Amino acid sequence: MAADHIQHEELDFIPEKVNIKEINMVLSSMDSMRHALKLSLESQWSMEQSRKEQISALAHDLKTPLTLIRGNAEILYETDPTEEQLECIGYIEESSLQMQEYVQMLMDINKSGNLVSPKLQKTDTNAFLQEVEKQAKGLCVVKDINLFWETNHQIPYITIDPNLFMRAVSNILANAVEYTPPPVVISPL
Repeated sequence: MAADHIQHEELDFIPEKVNIKEINMVLSSMDSMRHALKLSLESQWSMEQSRKEQISALAHDLKTPLTLIRGNAEILYETDPTEEQLECIGYIEESSLQMQEYVQMLMDINKSGNLVSPKLQKTDTNAFLQEVEKQAKGLCVVKDINLFWETNHQIPYITIDPNLFMRAVSNILANAVEYTPPPVVISPL
């Protein structure tokens, strides 16, 4: 029956006519719906495939500039940098590695079609917070924002997906820095 074919996503059938005019009218309407559904799904599948190909190409294209950034950061170590410059070079290197991980994650998600599932693990709270502080300092340096950092916690370990949680915290920090007004400079009269 036509309804069974449509229900099972079998859209390449032609409904059989019967000797009852009213049933043939219903079958004709179902055939029109089947045809419209088939065209719509084919269009959707085509757009989805095109989207996947574009994301894959873009993710692949991002790898080259990230490799150049990391390579140039490594060269900067050979220029006898100051302590402040060393800190900035470290931010560049670590951020480009983080971006490469995100690009790889994007490519994996795009290829498999599956979303990232959290991988919960016991995480050292101090080590995690030190990494958060490091990222926060790196973001603040760019906008000349003074960061006051203080932690006071009693929990030695937390169970999180450190990568996903760090992404969330990094987004919050980046937004906070982006929308923090620049420091006010008061000049003498």
